[in-house]
Formats: sequence, structure tokens, C-alpha cells
Amino acid sequence: MKYIYRYIPLQLSLFLVVGIIIGYKNIFQIKQIILVTIGLLLGIIIFYLLSKKRGIFSIFFQISIYLFFLNLGILRSTQSAGLQDTKQFFHHLKDSNTAILRIDKILKPGSYHDKYLAQVLQTDSVPTKGKMLLNIQKDTTRNKLKIGNLYFVKTTFQEINKALNPHGFDYQKYMAGQAIYFQASIDPSEILPLALSQNNLKTFMLHWREKVQSSLRKLNIQQEEWAVFNALILGQKNEISTSLRADYAAAGAVHLLAVSGLHVGILFLLFSYLFFPLNRLNNGNIIKQILIILLLWLFALFTGLSGSVVRAVSMFSFIALGQIIRPGRGSTIHALITSFLVLLIIQPLYLFQVGFQLSYLAVLGIILFYPIIFKIMPPIKYKLLEKIWQLFSISMAATIGTFPLSIFYFHQFPVLFFISNIIIVPFLGIIMGTGLLLMLWQVSFGAPDWFVTSYNYILMGMNTLIKWVGHQENFLLRELWFSPLSVAIIYLTLLLAYFWLKEKNKSWLYAALSGIILLQFNLLSEKNQREKSNELVIFHQSKETMIGFQDAKYFNIFHTLDSLKLSENKNLKNYKTNTQIKQITYYDNIPNILTVYNKNILIIDSLSVYSIPDFEIDVLLLRQSPKINLDRLIEGINPTLIIADGSNYKSYVKRWQKSCMKHHINFHYTGQYGAFVLKSSDD
Repeated sequence: MKYIYRYIPLQLSLFLVVGIIIGYKNIFQIKQIILVTIGLLLGIIIFYLLSKKRGIFSIFFQISIYLFFLNLGILRSTQSAGLQDTKQFFHHLKDSNTAILRIDKILKPGSYHDKYLAQVLQTDSVPTKGKMLLNIQKDTTRNKLKIGNLYFVKTTFQEINKALNPHGFDYQKYMAGQAIYFQASIDPSEILPLALSQNNLKTFMLHWREKVQSSLRKLNIQQEEWAVFNALILGQKNEISTSLRADYAAAGAVHLLAVSGLHVGILFLLFSYLFFPLNRLNNGNIIKQILIILLLWLFALFTGLSGSVVRAVSMFSFIALGQIIRPGRGSTIHALITSFLVLLIIQPLYLFQVGFQLSYLAVLGIILFYPIIFKIMPPIKYKLLEKIWQLFSISMAATIGTFPLSIFYFHQFPVLFFISNIIIVPFLGIIMGTGLLLMLWQVSFGAPDWFVTSYNYILMGMNTLIKWVGHQENFLLRELWFSPLSVAIIYLTLLLAYFWLKEKNKSWLYAALSGIILLQFNLLSEKNQREKSNELVIFHQSKETMIGFQDAKYFNIFHTLDSLKLSENKNLKNYKTNTQIKQITYYDNIPNILTVYNKNILIIDSLSVYSIPDFEIDVLLLRQSPKINLDRLIEGINPTLIIADGSNYKSYVKRWQKSCMKHHINFHYTGQYGAFVLKSSDD
């Protein structure tokens, strides 16, 4: 651990990560990158041969390896994005296409659509590849699509929607991180199942899971408990209700619902105890670790090979291999780093997935800080208290590793997280082990009612505890905000604090304190910048109008929403959280004229009552579908920009857009281009 920075895979990982980020943020020609990669590879070979004769060339050998992994990151990132691959289906799109799709994954359904991830095997008559999001209108009279089956569709592919309001969740960016850029919305009658299906090991396992799931549904397990059981054992989260998910998130236990590192780690320990007798045999440890790896990958196949499971199983597979090659605690950090490097070479876009980042940070936090936290408490005589303190230490260590990034992404922190984790995590192994036993019992012979009832009560108790913790509103810190720079400074400070706690060197203490001072300075600087910011925002709000005007630390909202909808409005919540505005004034009316930053904005609503003022109009805002002759109005006021918000009929918007094109006037529809933002520095 002391010299971990000398571990070669760690050094290579840093250069690989930089390369992946560069490749993701910029556009490079793949052929040119491949040529550079080949050149660097030749350089590595030449400098290696020369370094044997002259030691000075060993430096160039190391540099060439670092540059090779930097370039490899650029290459793999560019390849995985697939934007330059001519075989990708989106290079063959027209206004309307026929396509053959293979269903790869069933997603959580929306209010009006069932959602799937599909592979596009053919576009019109051209063999293609690439993943897309498929939205099927809900129809209770038709069967759901099945994983592995092929379907013929005729549809129009559209780009996935981007965030339409400032600081909102950008679904387009999220899906791009999985190399998914297009979607299609289809009526169930427009999709034709094909007799052919692609049979492979993954499809076989998923079909087997469906049979197991069908058998388990017959058990007398209540709906919420079944949804949790389905998530824990079968890896399917799509039946968890929004309210239950919110309770788990508020309790700091949402990670329990997604099969990931925690669950795979528990299985790793269960299998280790189960196969412990093998250690008595010659080479028994090798046999044990190989069996564990095979069973973990079988579990990954059974749960659908989701990204979180693949990452976790890969991580623990390397840990198992580390126990073969070099038994001991020191192998864990090496296995973690090696799995990180290998996974990013295979799938570089994992780097931009929140689950990947949090998983590795949680495990890293446990490896680094758990021994330090555990030793704070003097030796405990009672085993039960010692186990409780051990679990508390693990929970705290994992939280130290993840809290800065969790606040950055989710803007909240559950203070009582340790209650749900200390009570539930120790029993999660029992819950998972018992659940697996219930599954095997039911599939083989049929589980007895007393066993099913007992298990249902266990799950009910867990859900009850989670709901109680989640409803303690005073202990849930909301609307927290960290900038990327603040997150980086916090992690740097934590690392410096770790070195101080391990080595007890005052230099590390001074460095950690300097990090805290730097963080405070940065937070104050960012606050000062926010308070100097001034902007007008015309939000995209379906069927309503909402205009926000920020003036330093004050924010005025003109809106047409009722008070209940306003208090729960996600667009406004996101904006408040990310700008950290506290002083807000609400006006439940929309003025006819707004003058902002020397711009005069004329607002016309459904009444179509307006008078042309005697001063110049720069911007025209149309809301609530006014019945006006836009061509005549344009000739009268000659605005430089016309805006239509989300309260207008789309048919009206299309007509207005044509008028603007005819008069060469810029047109901004918030439903297409997102909220309109006018900053004080804009001309």
C-alpha cells in the first residue's frame, strides 16, 4: 500500500483515463489514431531493445508506453462512441425506415410507453449495427416484447431528447454515454414479430430467468416486497414504484435495489464460506477461486449482464485471481486497479457512467479508510458490538469515498444513512441467500407456504425500516451543490488526509489543511460569481408559461402554475439547486411587456390582445396559442427574435416557424431548442 503509486497498472490507468476523456470530448479520425498507435507500438519495441544496451533509453521506453496508453484511450473512446462507423444504422436513416430489431434489454416503463433497448440489425435492406431506445405505446391486449426476439418495424428514428431546461437531467447525454443516440416511438400494431430469434448463451439464460420469474410470481409475496425480491435476486428493477425508490434514496439505501458491487461482494463471501473446505486439498484455493469466478459470471448472465453487474463481477474476479497469484489484503487494491484498467480498455464509456464511478470510489474508500476508522474505537470485548462497529466503519468508509460525487450528481445527503446500512447490510447476505434458496426450492419442488410467508415478512420489515428512515425529513439534506472543481479539491484533500493518518507526518497534515482552505476559497469565489450573475430564463413548461429573472441573489418567477404544481416543479427545483438561489419572489401573472438588459420583450397570450408600443420591440414571446396573423405583426414591429414556449399547440408552432423563415427572423421553440436564456452580457 505504501508504494502503490509505483504499481504500473495505476500509472497506465491515469494515462488511459486522460485519453478516454480527450477522445470523448473531441473528434478524431480513427485511421489517423490507429497509425499513431502503431507508431507508438513500434517505438516501444525499439526503445525496449535499445534500453538493454544503453540505460538512458529506458526513460524513452517508459514515455512511449505512457503515450501509447494515452493514445489507446483516445482510440477506444472514439471506437466505442461509434460515430464514425459506417455500419452504424444512423448513417442510413431517411424520413422513414424499415428495420429489423433485436430486443436486448427491458427498461423501466414510462407513464405511456413500455421501453426497451434494441440492436438494429438491418436498416431497410442494409445490414447494420448499433443500439437504440424503443418506446412502445402501452397496450394491455398485446404481449410484451421478449429479449432475444427479432421484430420488423417501419418507423421514423429521432434523436433522443436533450435537457430542455437549465440544469435539468440530460437524458441525451446519459444515453450517449452508452453509445445510444436515437429512439423510435411505435404503436404496438406497427411492430411485426419475426419467427427467427438469435439464440446464444445470454438469450438462453434470460429466457430461463423469465421462466423462473413466472414461477416465482405464483408465490404469495406482496407487490412492494415482490418488486424488491425481483431486484435483489433477479436483477430486475422495472417493477419498483417511484415512491418506494424515493424512500430508498432518502434513506441512503438506493444501492440495495440495484444488483451491483455490494450484492456481488456478498455472493463472493457466501461462495467463499461455502467452498472453504476445498482449502484442505492440494491446490484447493485455486479450485475454490475458479469456482467462485464461474458462479459469479453465471449470476451475471442470469441477471441480464447489466453494466453494474458486469463491473462488479469483473472486479471480484480480479480479486479472486489476486488471491490465487498473491494471497493477502495487499492484493485487493492491486486487483481493484487492474480491473479498472482492463474494464476501461474493453468498454471506455463506462468511465462516464455514474454507477461505475461510485462503485470504484466506494470500494477504494473502504480499502483506504476502513482500517483507520475501525481502529479509532478501543478493543471491544463483545463480539456483537465489535461487528456493529465494523459495519459502521465500512459504511462510513464507503460514504467518505462517494459523498462528494453523490452530492455532485444527486444534490442530497441522507444523514441517517448509517442506520439503514448498519441494520440492513448485515442481514442482506441472509436475505440474498434465503432468496436464492427460495428461488431454487420453488423451481425444483415448490416452496412451502410457511417459508414464503416468512420471507415476505422479512422483506416487509426491510421496506418498513427504509420508509421510516426515508421519511425523517429533518435528517435529509436537500438542494446541496458542488462544482466539478470543488469535487476535485475534496478528493485531493481526502487523499492528503489519508496519507497524514497513515504516516503521521506533519507535512501531510499541513497539505490537507491547505486543501480545506483552498476548498473554502473556491466555494466563496463560486458564490461571489453566482451572485454577480444576471439572466432571464423562459423555461420550457408543457401547457404552462414560466419566466424567471435572476438579479444577483434575487430571483423573480412569473408563472401560470397553481401553487401545488409550482412547489413540486422539477425545472424550478433544478434551477434553484444549481444556482443556490434562496430569495425567490413569485408572481402568478405574466406581464405584457418585459424590459431586461436593454431588450424589450412583447408577450402575447391566447387573448391576442396587444398594442404596439411606441418603442422598439426586440423579442416577441408567444404563449397559450394566440390566434394572430404573425406575418402582419412581424411587419408592424419587426422583432429580431420570436419565441414560442411549451404552452402552445404544436400545429401553431409549425405555422409560426414557416412565417419566421419567410421573413428571415430567428425563431426559438422551447420544445425543440430548450429554454431560452438571455444573460446580461448578451447583445
